[in-house]
Amino acid sequence: MSSHVVDADLKGFFDNIPPDELMQQLEQHISDGKLLELLQLFLQQDVMDGITSWKPTMGTPQGAVLSPLLANIYLHPLDQHIKSQGMIMVRHADDFVILCRSETEASHALEEVRAWVDNHGFLLSFIVEYFAILQILRHQRIDSMLFRNTSKAYGFVSIFIHWFMVITIIGMFALGLYMVDLSYVDVWYKSAPHIHQSIGLLLLFLLMFRFTWRISQPLPVILGIGIEKIIALLVHRMHYVFMFLLMISGYLISTADGRGIELFTWFEVPAVLPSEKGREDLAGLIHQILAWAFMGFVLLHASAAFKHHFIDKDQTLRRMIGLK
Repeated sequence: MSSHVVDADLKGFFDNIPPDELMQQLEQHISDGKLLELLQLFLQQDVMDGITSWKPTMGTPQGAVLSPLLANIYLHPLDQHIKSQGMIMVRHADDFVILCRSETEASHALEEVRAWVDNHGFLLSFIVEYFAILQILRHQRIDSMLFRNTSKAYGFVSIFIHWFMVITIIGMFALGLYMVDLSYVDVWYKSAPHIHQSIGLLLLFLLMFRFTWRISQPLPVILGIGIEKIIALLVHRMHYVFMFLLMISGYLISTADGRGIELFTWFEVPAVLPSEKGREDLAGLIHQILAWAFMGFVLLHASAAFKHHFIDKDQTLRRMIGLK
């Protein structure tokens, strides 16, 4: 990947192209004598300056339609030389850039241009008028498109939230299984539920942001055949339903006694409902069923992603991990 570019221009290029050398290059590619004679006349035509005229001995007519083409032919050996050095040059007439992978390579490219100019007998006016070794600032200017979804790919925000929630929810599921077997004398009897509750609340806040972000962003085109697209869309929507119900039921368990939830040691999230007998058990049962059902959906979702990647060989999984 290119990170530096040499930007150069040849001073007075069109005015100083040697016509004899240019004709020699044209004769290597053109065998039609009449066409070569016409090009010779083109290079020798008089230049009008007011009511006076003069015959140029160097250069090509400025502004003429053939001048850029002749300039490109004359500098084609420079193109070949830079290519032989393993570098990429983009050029039109006397303006060109050379794409480089480091500052060292850019300095080397500039020296190659200078050496080629000298070795081919160019006039002093052909020396590079200006040059710049410029670092491409793609790492210092973060394009907003990297953050947003497009019709073809997910943005950084969607990808990050997706994988962060996947890892965290699976961890929360494992912690929940661990908690149910704790006895009163276990060290983690009180701290594990507190951690579970606090992370659950953070996930709920993140889920609300994720949902808001989702409806404000375009959804990349779903890949697959017709029925697969319908199932994929349904599974995506059911993921949100399961996550909201799972986290709300967890909140209702923790606030069943009418007290709020202390989010770590930062602040308390108040209970929205008063204390109610039996709510903790009912919400706990619903929470448990939803947790297992959601893990089943996660496995189904992962299986579909692997199917797209290894069998269909499309971009479904790759674009969800930010690869093209």
